[in-house]
Amino acid sequence: MTIQPNVSTKKTRLSLTSTDCARLEAIALSFGVEFQQIDEATYRLRSDDAGRACDVLLIAEVAHIRLLAEVCSRASKWVYFNFEVSPRDSLLRQTDARLMRVASLYRADQDAGIV
Repeated sequence: MTIQPNVSTKKTRLSLTSTDCARLEAIALSFGVEFQQIDEATYRLRSDDAGRACDVLLIAEVAHIRLLAEVCSRASKWVYFNFEVSPRDSLLRQTDARLMRVASLYRADQDAGIV
């Protein structure tokens, strides 16, 4: 007898709307992430956090998802990420003013060598 794990094999894909993508692009630099479209199929993501440099070329299909991950990781000290809510919803339900405040707190920690 084979026991099947009680896990769904159906993968859910996180999707971002064009509005989500635009908001992420607008706040990226405030979180120390340079995000630039190179051509129709390629984006460049650059950051330098606490000496950990990152400079990657990404295909368009995953570029904004990676940008979301980068911003979420930097905002995680000040934004509550609930396991039952997608990271996209947890981050992007914040107002623009709140996201800018979180970015300034992140930069202050970075300047103080805390990050």
